[in-house]
Amino acid sequence: MTDAQAHQQELEQQEQEDSIWERARLMAKNHGKMIGCAQTIRDSNGDEDYVRIAVKYLLEALKEHDDIMRRYG
Repeated sequence: MTDAQAHQQELEQQEQEDSIWERARLMAKNHGKMIGCAQTIRDSNGDEDYVRIAVKYLLEALKEHDDIMRRYG
């Protein structure tokens, strides 16, 4: 293996590792949003406005989750 090939392989490995960390970061951020929505619903005492808003954000977080999974597999 030439130096150029070794360098290219190193770059590709680093790019793959960066992708894994980016996916983990995005998933953790998204998970926090979902937990916040669930807590809002739990603590809403049946207030329909709070529940409606929380469900709206929960659906947005779910869409973000789907986008992350499509992008990073």
